[in-house]
Amino acid sequence: MGVVWLATDTQLREEVALKFLPPEIRGDSVALDSVRHEAARSRQLSHPNIVRIHDLHGDDDGTLLLSMEFVDGKNLNDLRLEQPGRRFAWTTLAPWVKQLCDALDYAHGERLIHRDLKPANLMVDVRGRLKLADFGIAATAADSMSRVSLRQPTSGTLMYMSPQQLDGRSPRATDDIYSLGTTLYDLLTGRPPFQSGDIPFQIRQLPPEPIQDRLAELGIQDDVPPAVAALVMSCLAKDPDQRPQHVRAVAEWLGLSGGTESHPAREIPPREPALGRRLPRMAWIGGLAVVLAVAAALGVGLEPWRAKVPRGVSVSVPPTGSPPASLPESGISPVEPGFLPIFNGRDLSGWSGDSRIWSVNDGVLDGSLDAAKGHPERSYLVWTNGMSPDFELRLRFRFTSELRGGRGTLLVGFRGSARTVSGVPDAGYLFKVSGVNWGRGALCREGAQYPPLVWRGQKRTIKPGEERDAVRLTRSPSVPDPVRLGEWNDLVVRAQGERVSTEVNGVITAELLDEDVKNRPSGAFIMLGARHGGKSDQVQVQFTNLRLKPLSPP
Repeated sequence: MGVVWLATDTQLREEVALKFLPPEIRGDSVALDSVRHEAARSRQLSHPNIVRIHDLHGDDDGTLLLSMEFVDGKNLNDLRLEQPGRRFAWTTLAPWVKQLCDALDYAHGERLIHRDLKPANLMVDVRGRLKLADFGIAATAADSMSRVSLRQPTSGTLMYMSPQQLDGRSPRATDDIYSLGTTLYDLLTGRPPFQSGDIPFQIRQLPPEPIQDRLAELGIQDDVPPAVAALVMSCLAKDPDQRPQHVRAVAEWLGLSGGTESHPAREIPPREPALGRRLPRMAWIGGLAVVLAVAAALGVGLEPWRAKVPRGVSVSVPPTGSPPASLPESGISPVEPGFLPIFNGRDLSGWSGDSRIWSVNDGVLDGSLDAAKGHPERSYLVWTNGMSPDFELRLRFRFTSELRGGRGTLLVGFRGSARTVSGVPDAGYLFKVSGVNWGRGALCREGAQYPPLVWRGQKRTIKPGEERDAVRLTRSPSVPDPVRLGEWNDLVVRAQGERVSTEVNGVITAELLDEDVKNRPSGAFIMLGARHGGKSDQVQVQFTNLRLKPLSPP
């Protein structure tokens, strides 16, 4: 978008960065107005983790420049190259991510979207403090240059752009959240999710490779906490409604929502004298930069623009906890604070499964298994957008199938992994509802017949090395069956560390304290499942109003 010089502002008595914008913008009134408008809005931002804009100036020869805070340090792109494996460990990155979330949360509250979030725009000063640069200016200048030159739109940086930004839609906070996910993915693995080939197609259509798989592919030891990896994948959801809807939710998910945490100061060698030093290379301006800097400070021969921020809102920032489309049949309600909707009510975005069996109808996820049609005995719909292994899941389900012999089963799996068991994904723990009364509300593990860990109405502790199956435990339910077959039921699943519980229609159906660290499930998948049990079985399961709340590890 231009070149940057270091100069001394004699009025402010401090060093400033002068960013010279392309001359084509100065000659186009529409482009000039766009940049001026964005600069005026960005100038109002005052936050310790955002590079401060001082002013925008232009003169008669077409020179257009921004005067802004000078940050004496390096950006995270350059600092990353100094790290072992050319990637950051999460423990190193976490304090900076907290400061970045603070900056973005503040700016979004001021109705400003960055639109070009990437490692190169994240500076670290000599005090170890993160500074977010180019807030809205780079993207606006790029948009204007694209219009003036009739080139393809270049707003933002391709590898870090959301599908919606790529399509030119109105900017939203969820675009910055997507770019935040891409930035973290890049800094933690050494590469962005998509970096070669048809990148626009991949951004729009292909799921990113999980961080754990990318690190394994590169031969790097995985030190990324599961909750962090899950958060990144959630930010990278194609559907913006399935990303965290505000940056506070990101910070809460990562456990970074407490007080300000300072980062250890980095040792940076003394720099050369400031006056006249170029930051990037510049061939055409020479020593004139210093003259322009002084003139800009004094207002001599230059036209200053100091327009106030207009009251009208020019970008759309969704309200906290925006619910998915209203689904009256399933009784869907607004998403509670802290919860992330993981089903948009329109399609299977974020989910993978057999399209013969799984579909969306009238805002409901339908799973239909028919043994007579050659359907497999069981089928899972798997949430692929990432999640924390510690969470609270809420959903509604309905079991309306023909249960011939009581062999049909509805399943909700969680803490599963990418491996398979008997040809289907490992579901980890399973909440089970079957046609047999004692099977409704049991907490099971994956296996040929879903061996129970806890029968309905029971509490159980599994000690290390202890037999995990509950085959010797009584099947007699200690609580009435809370499941209403053929009607909508509310399910709550909580998993936090070694504690796991399930609740149906306000009744706790199973509680488990799984102290067997070696054998207990620890993955970060959610799976919705159905199973038929014979040649004549027809099984239909339905789910809706799915929402997820990450919990901090105990």
